[in-house]
Amino acid sequence: MFAMRLMEIHKLERAMTKRMSIKDAMSRKSGVVTRRARQAGVVLVIALIALVAITLAALSLVRSIDTGVMIAGNQAFKESCLGASDVAIEAASSWLSAQATTPGQLDNDNQAAGYYATTMEGCDMTGNRTQTDSSDDVAWGGGAGNANCNAKAQPVNNMPDGYSSSYMITRMCQNPGSANAAGARCASDVMPSQSRFHGTPDYNYRIQNAAERARGTGQASVYYRVVARVVCPRNSTSFVESIVTLQ
Repeated sequence: MFAMRLMEIHKLERAMTKRMSIKDAMSRKSGVVTRRARQAGVVLVIALIALVAITLAALSLVRSIDTGVMIAGNQAFKESCLGASDVAIEAASSWLSAQATTPGQLDNDNQAAGYYATTMEGCDMTGNRTQTDSSDDVAWGGGAGNANCNAKAQPVNNMPDGYSSSYMITRMCQNPGSANAAGARCASDVMPSQSRFHGTPDYNYRIQNAAERARGTGQASVYYRVVARVVCPRNSTSFVESIVTLQ
């Protein structure tokens, strides 16, 4: 009887020991799973941060490329504007040459042709000198001149498609009338016989009177200032200035 009870106690102890072993194993297994889940969560956060960083870098690269393309396009339009301005400068030079064949044609203003026999220093050619005051601007689009600058430009024909241009010519003299008259003061080149460089004209912008310009062999030519305004595609505008002589 005692022996049977002893055997039952041993069986009960073994059963309890086995149950505790299973419980410990399950607890250890659960701990491993929990640690793995935590590690997987950290990796996910790092992956998301890396993805955001890569996305931002890609967006920055795209914007940089777009900016570069825009700058290149603007530069191309600027160069095309400068090229188109040659048409206006050539038209103004041709008009000057044609008028110079008749004596006295360039002594006075010819507003209808965009020509002025004085420097027109009161005019703001580009509109940037007095940005808040348009009364001294040149009427580049045609029509009547402004209060402080009674000057309008001459439109140019045969411009490339998408371009429009006009020019204004001013003689670099302080007063209208003959540049050879007594008291006339104009900017002109030095005659070849006065030059230091073996017959090559020594150009300068010094205001000279008729007697000073007449020294040497013949009469020196006065300077003419041609300012061309070109309106290009995308509403871009360029101004080009050229100094011309008739010799």
